[in-house]
Amino acid sequence: MKFEFATATRIIFGHHSIKEVGPIAADMGRRVFVVTGRDHERADVLVAQLKTQGLITSTFSVPGEPTTLTVLDGVEQARRGGSDLVI
Repeated sequence: MKFEFATATRIIFGHHSIKEVGPIAADMGRRVFVVTGRDHERADVLVAQLKTQGLITSTFSVPGEPTTLTVLDGVEQARRGGSDLVI
């Protein structure tokens, strides 16, 4: 079987690895656009980690499979907020 997987160049996973997100994000910019699922509160720990690094965060909740219009709305909000990176 042939398999190909293209993704971001760095993936960190494991117990307590969320603690690494803040410092890594801080090296990438100051304004973070956090895309969440329906329950945006599940990202509260992540947002708290980002804020400990002095980062400015905004969240965008996607309630299900995103449509093209949902993506365009998210892009517009990220641009309007001057986002440097998306998580």
